[in-house]
Amino acid sequence: MAVQMIAGTHAPLVLASIEPEFHADTARLFNFYLNKQKVKVEILPWAKHGDVTGWLISEVFGLKQARSLEAEKAIEAATRLMQSADSQKKNIVYQQLIKTLPPDAPFWPRWVMYEEKAKKL
Repeated sequence: MAVQMIAGTHAPLVLASIEPEFHADTARLFNFYLNKQKVKVEILPWAKHGDVTGWLISEVFGLKQARSLEAEKAIEAATRLMQSADSQKKNIVYQQLIKTLPPDAPFWPRWVMYEEKAKKL
């Protein structure tokens, strides 16, 4: 008897964990997505992405950074703010960063340097 198993996940850790066991000749990676209120299925080519970060920024998850989409947007807003002279939006962006980033996020030193520079102006 042939056995077929279908597993669904949103967890990059699961995908990273099955890398050694995935055999492209007998297994497939599918992406289910909503298109105009209809579920579409896409077969994705299998590739090893290594750790969870690699999976999150792969075409499977489609993130630019290995963090929540909200945190990604907050960092992008902060980066745009730091490149402009718009100090009125600083508090709004800062609140978004506090809400979405942990205290030890690698982005915080950039923000601190930005604030120090802004104080000197």
